[in-house]
Amino acid sequence: MGNRPDIHYALSSLSGKSGWGLARTHGSMFFLEFGSPISRVGQVRPHGEWHFLVELCHWRFEKPESVLVGSEADPTFIDARFDTLKLGSVQKAEILAPSHDLMVNFSSGVSFKTFTTSREATDQWTQWQLFGPEQYVWISNAGGHLQCRKRDEPVRA
Repeated sequence: MGNRPDIHYALSSLSGKSGWGLARTHGSMFFLEFGSPISRVGQVRPHGEWHFLVELCHWRFEKPESVLVGSEADPTFIDARFDTLKLGSVQKAEILAPSHDLMVNFSSGVSFKTFTTSREATDQWTQWQLFGPEQYVWISNAGGHLQCRKRDEPVRA
């Protein structure tokens, strides 16, 4: 497999990059873009240099005084909030043990957090994926496993 960059490298690379392009895909799943927009062959819309696909996990955007929107909200409310949410640039992005929950703090005072809520969660539930500008993607599974693979590499069962 060779040496692959670890998640701490990836998250530190987000520092100073602007967050934008919040777009819900299905239910409470969504994309969150970072850095300059890049058009890639075969993609329907441009993504950022870095982007998260948040899938099967709970999440929320909050400020110190209130929760702005979370994964249990009605999809129309999520869409409306995403349309108006101003994030600013990433001040800090980190991963929290043991379940690889994310916390991203933005210059606007908004924080984005993911969290696992079940001890029975399995690796079949992909919590989130972080796509980098190179060929790597980091995948966090709800069973507590995190892997880095090349984008064109087949997913291991």
